[in-house]
Amino acid sequence: MTDQRGFSLAELLVACVIIALILGGVLILQWQGQQAYVAGAARVEVQQNARLALDMMTTELRLAQSVTAVGSTCNNTTAGTNDITVSTWDGTSSSWASVRYRLNGITLERNGSALIGGVQSLTLVCYDANDSATATAADVRSVTVSLTTQDEQTSASAGPSNQHATGQSRARLRNL
Repeated sequence: MTDQRGFSLAELLVACVIIALILGGVLILQWQGQQAYVAGAARVEVQQNARLALDMMTTELRLAQSVTAVGSTCNNTTAGTNDITVSTWDGTSSSWASVRYRLNGITLERNGSALIGGVQSLTLVCYDANDSATATAADVRSVTVSLTTQDEQTSASAGPSNQHATGQSRARLRNL
């Protein structure tokens, strides 16, 4: 005959506790992995937004024939302005076109159309031929563009999806 006693209550409880500890550890690892993914995806989004906007703005500034309008604080190297209009070459119609960049709330606009969202700050500082800050549009020879972006869907002030990226570039107007 074989022994048919089975497991005691104490043995079953010990086995349940061990299984619960293992499942708890697996759950914590899963949660941390998910949080790392959310943070990484948000970081990539804000960096791509900043890079896209900086590249587009500096390219058009470098091709600009002239700066036609700037905000009154474009000569303030600390605060700068968040609005600039340039006359740049339009490759599709082979003519000069007016392009206006401005920050409207958290949206960076190009000629009134949204370029990117989630812009926390945009600072444009204008310089003349002597590298002195100027607010006179006709004297502008180069522009420093500083841009800080954040995730467009940020809901909490802290958390893995609350990422920020800052970029800065200086563009010399070459068509002058």
